[in-house]
Amino acid sequence: MHAPAGCQIIRRLDAGGQVAFLRCKHTLLGDVCVIEAQSHTRPPWAAPGMFERVPPHPTIVRLYESVYGIGEQGQYDAVVVEWTDGQTLQELVEHEGPLPIDRAAYISQQVCDALLYVKVGIPLASGELLPCAHGHLGPRWVHV
Repeated sequence: MHAPAGCQIIRRLDAGGQVAFLRCKHTLLGDVCVIEAQSHTRPPWAAPGMFERVPPHPTIVRLYESVYGIGEQGQYDAVVVEWTDGQTLQELVEHEGPLPIDRAAYISQQVCDALLYVKVGIPLASGELLPCAHGHLGPRWVHV
């Protein structure tokens, strides 16, 4: 596990395949989530300087920076994103049981809106669409 410069790892949140999710404290940004992957190819949305061009979206965490580095296990890319407090959809269902249909439909609509936004491409101020990708998607990664 690596933390970009200015980040101190608080705890490992999850890992799978070649990706790790870390909760970190950033010296300038405060609490952040760092998504680290072994470097294979850098997707267009992770290019350095790209995040400053990405407008915020109400249902997607804010992207702060992309970092490339070399560690003990070779090259890696890390993306620093906004930390969101609150519970996950998984925690909500474990605590409250099945959700009422109207609440489940509302949450599903929010997730679908975010996926459509990413799938079509994020509109930049220049008018171009930035191709993007999403990673882990499941109840434990949907914050409510």
